[in-house]
Amino acid sequence: MEARMTGILIVESEALIAWSIGEQLMDWGYHVVGLTTKITTADQLAQRHPPDLILLSIDEYSIDDQVVRFIIFKC
Repeated sequence: MEARMTGILIVESEALIAWSIGEQLMDWGYHVVGLTTKITTADQLAQRHPPDLILLSIDEYSIDDQVVRFIIFKC
């Protein structure tokens, strides 16, 4: 039986940081299901490719905390 890789969604306001984190995670053998700089896009990505884990820059999205809780709850 083949082991399933852990799927990770990255939500970070700085695109270069998101990309860098994604590259490092892939080097470590994780599957990055998506990366985005927008919280609304994170919801769409999470619906299309349900992640096992969401790496989210919470301080960037404190004004949208209700949306953040909704995305995390659905996943």
